[in-house]
Amino acid sequence: MIKNLILLCTVFLTACTVATPPEPAPVTLPATTPAPTQTLPPTATDPVVPAKPTATPNYLYSEANSFEAELNQIFALRNGQTVYIPSEDLTISHITDIEFECPENAECEVPLIATDKFKVTQGGKPLGYKPWEPVLEFGDYLLTTARFYSGYNYHEHRFEIVLAVEHRDAVIAREQTRQAQAPLAKISSNCGSTPSQFIAVHPETPEVHMIGIYESSPGLVEIHLERTAAPLILILSAHKSTTWNLHLAKGVSLQKIILNGANPQTVVGADGVSVIDRSGPGNNIVGGVYVWRASDLGYQNGVAPAWIYQMESVAGTPLNTFTGCYKASKFIIQ
Repeated sequence: MIKNLILLCTVFLTACTVATPPEPAPVTLPATTPAPTQTLPPTATDPVVPAKPTATPNYLYSEANSFEAELNQIFALRNGQTVYIPSEDLTISHITDIEFECPENAECEVPLIATDKFKVTQGGKPLGYKPWEPVLEFGDYLLTTARFYSGYNYHEHRFEIVLAVEHRDAVIAREQTRQAQAPLAKISSNCGSTPSQFIAVHPETPEVHMIGIYESSPGLVEIHLERTAAPLILILSAHKSTTWNLHLAKGVSLQKIILNGANPQTVVGADGVSVIDRSGPGNNIVGGVYVWRASDLGYQNGVAPAWIYQMESVAGTPLNTFTGCYKASKFIIQ
């Protein structure tokens, strides 16, 4: 049953840089495909070294190499740290394998390629040693990521993942209740190929939906908003100049639109809606992204890892969905 839940969507979260660690999203149960490696930012754009969490973060944070946490508690676990959950006699270690590191003062397309892994034991007996995925199953437990690379610093190999450990049955019951209350968003398009997509299983409110393309033909994209289950924020991103034509169904609550792209973007059909224009040279958040993860292109290139959290910072809340492809002219959000 848990595998059916996990197959709801494909999700891959990339590395991020923020000045202050963001509010972690509620522990989610996203579906996933294996994510064997993480490609960190190019040397041309050094990450901002984030400040340490405040004395009272909204998740458990420790500088010690090992510490204790409770079942269901959200905690940060850095590379090299181990957490022990006494009530379950569980020990969880975060290990980052460095596969490639750019020599100092050298120019490399990527400075570091690393694989995060988790080793879990119960009562001294091994339950597994697995590469990171948003949801990992170890025996009767799920290791669920709330934030991936929350305030990391790759120069110090400080790879910090915020997560929680829960009983599998409790997660299943919670997810069944949530799905009965509010169906997940559905995004369809006329992409010429299978779109690169991420859908959060536990939506935030307001919901943030991002559409990303490289180009459209003839420079126009029709966006049909039919989702009325929650207030919406739209992020519309393209590499080439694009006009985004919005069609809102009755009952849709659209709070904000964020435009992004290497070239200027425009939006029509959004009278009375707040528009944040971050498009054009020198103003954009990122040049234009149409894949959620680099491997969607078949190679380790094409995505600046920091863009996810930069988008979320502008939106003010985590992304609920991302749908992208090279070329499209119509998207429907239901």
